[in-house]
Amino acid sequence: MEFWIDAFARLSRDAGLSPAIARKRAQEAVVTIEGGLVASRVLNNPRPFLRSLANLPNQLTVDRLAVL
Repeated sequence: MEFWIDAFARLSRDAGLSPAIARKRAQEAVVTIEGGLVASRVLNNPRPFLRSLANLPNQLTVDRLAVL
């Protein structure tokens, strides 16, 4: 799991986010993906997992303060 957090954090830093925010967003992304997998399995429905993936680009690359 740490591999994915490190990879997502690197991607976020490359997109211009600070190291601290990048790490936090990466952790949140992994938690969201894992939750989507669990929910999809329990519900026998792929939609929760697919929704968790759909927001990843914004979650990992967009500076939310810059958007406001």
